[in-house]
Amino acid sequence: SNLRAIGLLPFVMFLPAYGVVRVWEFVRTQERPWVLPAVVLVLLCGYGALTYHRYVNQWAARVDVFYENDSDLAAVADYLNQNRFETPVYVGALHYPHPTLAFLADYYDELKLLVESRALVIPADGRATYIFPHSSPAPVWMRPLLAQARREEGPLGPDGEPTFVAYHMTGLPTLQPSSRTQATLGNALTLVGYDVGSGASGTSLPLTLYWQIQAQPAAVWVPFVHMEDRWRYRWGQVEQAAYPSAQWAEGEIVVQQISVPLRDGMPPGVYRLRVGVFDAETEEQLAIIDGNGRYAGSGLTIENAFVLEAETLPDPLPRPPQPIEQAPRPMLNLLGYEVGRRTLTNGEPLWVSLWWEATNKVPPTLNRLQLIRPNNVGVILLDSQPAHGTYPFAQWRPPAFVIDHQTVEIPLTLEDGTYQLQLRSLDAKGQTLGAYSLGEVVVQTTERSFVSPDLAVQSDAILGGQIALLGYTLDDLTLELVWQALERPAADYTVFVHVLNQDGSCCVWQQDLMPQQGNYPTRLWLPEEVVVDRYMIDLPEGIASGDYQIEVGLFIAESGLRLAVETSGAGGADFVYLRPLVVK
Repeated sequence: SNLRAIGLLPFVMFLPAYGVVRVWEFVRTQERPWVLPAVVLVLLCGYGALTYHRYVNQWAARVDVFYENDSDLAAVADYLNQNRFETPVYVGALHYPHPTLAFLADYYDELKLLVESRALVIPADGRATYIFPHSSPAPVWMRPLLAQARREEGPLGPDGEPTFVAYHMTGLPTLQPSSRTQATLGNALTLVGYDVGSGASGTSLPLTLYWQIQAQPAAVWVPFVHMEDRWRYRWGQVEQAAYPSAQWAEGEIVVQQISVPLRDGMPPGVYRLRVGVFDAETEEQLAIIDGNGRYAGSGLTIENAFVLEAETLPDPLPRPPQPIEQAPRPMLNLLGYEVGRRTLTNGEPLWVSLWWEATNKVPPTLNRLQLIRPNNVGVILLDSQPAHGTYPFAQWRPPAFVIDHQTVEIPLTLEDGTYQLQLRSLDAKGQTLGAYSLGEVVVQTTERSFVSPDLAVQSDAILGGQIALLGYTLDDLTLELVWQALERPAADYTVFVHVLNQDGSCCVWQQDLMPQQGNYPTRLWLPEEVVVDRYMIDLPEGIASGDYQIEVGLFIAESGLRLAVETSGAGGADFVYLRPLVVK
């Protein structure tokens, strides 16, 4: 806004000056030249007094001007300059770093900022000073944790309220998370507990996280929360660095409350929250390390997050990505839809979101999703009520706005080609109420093999009772694993290939990917199908000569849970040993 104001300077300064000059030249030609100076003097005095009154007595005394110009933080800086504290000082602030505090506070570098006062940080010994300016007060949820602290108010602002409130804590407050856990991320941060509330769609859900810091990371770490339904569809997410990692100190406990946004139209029901931390520069999620030092996923799943029905319709109604404006029934409007990827292979999931509005009670109604071939023959993908049958139309309380998200699988035996995706609404007797095109879907068949190639080393290992390791070939630094599906795999498993150190610890080299470099998830495999999975081992320069053990296996990336192994060969409960890699 200041730069835009600079652009107005020629009009504000040049044109009035030009007008004054022209008037002066005109008056000089008249018989009474003293008139102009007299008029100018009167105008200057009058407008000068008016300007002083408006700026000093009115504008400068306004409450919003006082706080918009960080006067409360100026009072905080003055307070800090007059009082030197031996304990850590935490200051609530809207920004990190904060320019006003940085300019005015003598020892700003020693301060620790709490962004928007969304976290309370407790040192290991519990002794600390917390300062919350008027612009970033202590939230309601935090005040019980500060109840035992000595409270001190700053000077009053023009609204009669304290410019800041300081709390002096001399001991550890009582922390009682409703759920306790031990999830260590990156060997520097542990989630030790949480409280999860509930909320109606279109509002937010309160989530309080209790972190304990083991070390300060070299990178910038940011906590994240994903809101998912039980079918793993992500309805929303939030990233909140309430206490920036550059300020962390060993032993600190961070109590952080996050308002998880609940999207308009979310069906009521039970959801789950996935909590973790990511590196802001690389965007990689940090691994959770279990008590045995093993990978245990990239996030902690919190179950039983309840979303309630919205009490009113959002105003205005959100606009769907693909508007359609159809009405299967007089009281039921299909506002539009959204479709995910439209080019899929057999076995891949197709997700569709249907945007509905109900103006009155809806009789029993069924949704049918189907693919229509060019010859107008349909392949039924799904017959279901909204929210995978958990929130039927008949249960809606009108007026209602609901986004019905459905995930369906492209049949494994479906021929390749271009299909029309169609929604058909049916009544209780199976009669069609309306049929609506949702665009085209292209199905590409997958090339499959059911014959094992020649194997240098054979194996009888069976993982999770679902996938067999038939064998492998290790040629120099090229490793080929040969898998066979004994049945349709129940999940998308990740392959781990670890070249261990000579003392058996992990790892000289490792790669954790879904088969074929992430391009062929296991849920797409058919029973008896054979999959060749190739890896190029890249050893570090200067590695010592000797034998290096290789271990392989399968795990679920989300949780780190490995599949149990049955084998007569070398290995463990959840891994298979290959022959050692020999480095000369």
